[in-house]
Amino acid sequence: VSRDAVGLLAPAQTGFPRDLWGPTDAARARELILAYPDGGVPATRALFRRLLLAEADVPRGAGSGSELLLARIDRLLERGALEEAEALIDRAGPDTPEVFRRWFDIGLLLGSTEGPCAALRLNPLLSPTLPARVFCLARGGDWNAAEITLTLGQGVGAIDPGQEALLARFLDPVLFEEDPEPPIPDPLTALDFTLREAVGLSRPRGQLPLAFLRGDL
Repeated sequence: VSRDAVGLLAPAQTGFPRDLWGPTDAARARELILAYPDGGVPATRALFRRLLLAEADVPRGAGSGSELLLARIDRLLERGALEEAEALIDRAGPDTPEVFRRWFDIGLLLGSTEGPCAALRLNPLLSPTLPARVFCLARGGDWNAAEITLTLGQGVGAIDPGQEALLARFLDPVLFEEDPEPPIPDPLTALDFTLREAVGLSRPRGQLPLAFLRGDL
């Protein structure tokens, strides 16, 4: 079954036909999902949510990259619907780097990184960047391996300097108690946000994405 067909709600629950996308090709369906403003009355918002969660036949021209699934997950994350996005990923299988990155971000924001970190230990290629591996090593209690990985990544230029500074604080916050706060990254990733929260750094001014406010809610 193609990942783009995966959903949480069957046609009998949504009221949509199984050939929901009709003659619309996959690229156009993805564009429409990403461009939809998601506003209006509550009934309209509920209808869009049902569309994002619907199980349906794959649109025409869909390849193997899961682009439609990723668009649906991204829109759920914009809404702050972390559990629903995570459930879609669980059903589809987080075994590609694109899907895994979203699964890892959701785990960070929900405070449940055990599953993503275990998967990363079994298959390091799921995350082509080192910061996720450093974080998972630290959360698993292997602080020495985390520090070595961070040092090696810094030495070969494989870790962004701003994220390297945050990871260093996360591994040894006492060492940086007297130092000024590092600048807030722009854009602020889920890992950046989690690391800053963990060591008590200030938040950026203005409104944060809904997904980042889950802990507050």
